[in-house]
Amino acid sequence: MIGISVSMGDSLFFNVRFATLQGLWWFVAVGVAVVGSASMGWLPSDDAAVLGAIAVFILSLVYKGVTSVIALFTLVMGGIYGGVFTAVEGAGVGAFGALIFALARRTLTWQALYAALVESARTTSMLFLILIGALMFAEFVNITSMPTDLKNFIERMQVSPVVVVAVIMIIYVLLGTAMEELSMILLTVPVFFPLVVHLGVDPIWFGILIVVVVEIGLISPPVGMNLFVLNTLLPQVPTRTIFRGVLPFMTIDCVRLAILVAFPVISTYLPSLMK
Repeated sequence: MIGISVSMGDSLFFNVRFATLQGLWWFVAVGVAVVGSASMGWLPSDDAAVLGAIAVFILSLVYKGVTSVIALFTLVMGGIYGGVFTAVEGAGVGAFGALIFALARRTLTWQALYAALVESARTTSMLFLILIGALMFAEFVNITSMPTDLKNFIERMQVSPVVVVAVIMIIYVLLGTAMEELSMILLTVPVFFPLVVHLGVDPIWFGILIVVVVEIGLISPPVGMNLFVLNTLLPQVPTRTIFRGVLPFMTIDCVRLAILVAFPVISTYLPSLMK
């Protein structure tokens, strides 16, 4: 009897899970039709993408499970990597799709819509203020000829480009303990980028290193900003416990950074295949 009840429970569990994938084959059929019509030349790729997006949105009104979310993700990422639209346009498509989903599930209220618009306005204003300040700072840096002076100083020191990149990485780790990532990148790239280009460092490789090292700086004890954000969200967890918990991830990130510095081809191979 126990075995029968367990098997019935497992069957019910999987039935509930598979029920969320209702309509999967319709979404797959739409994807195959869109890709096939574009590859066969029956429709221009842009027109096929628009028709596919409309079909996904219509199907999402009928099938409200996980399938519609997977289809929206596939639509946005496929459109970006397929070159149909840019990342910004993809964000617009994703936002519109999420709005359709909320309407289809009847979970969007006027209060929730107002809160989303206010939060979007705050975030956008913050980003634009940071960008304006960074552009002003970059212009002041160019006026003072600081990048040129820095290049001349490095040339007089006669150090290896790898050593210069390593020092820059250390600076980013230190900055990450007091600044958030966007401000850090916008304020420092105008100073460091001319230097690394002058030293013959691949800009793509340098950009990937910056992203990785900024992540390390934001979780570096004792004053990594993300650690204090986490401490604010989880006040019942001691700060010491958070520091201990983040150390394995920080160690792995440092190993990843060392591998990327030692083997630049890892960062530049895929971009080298792009035309």
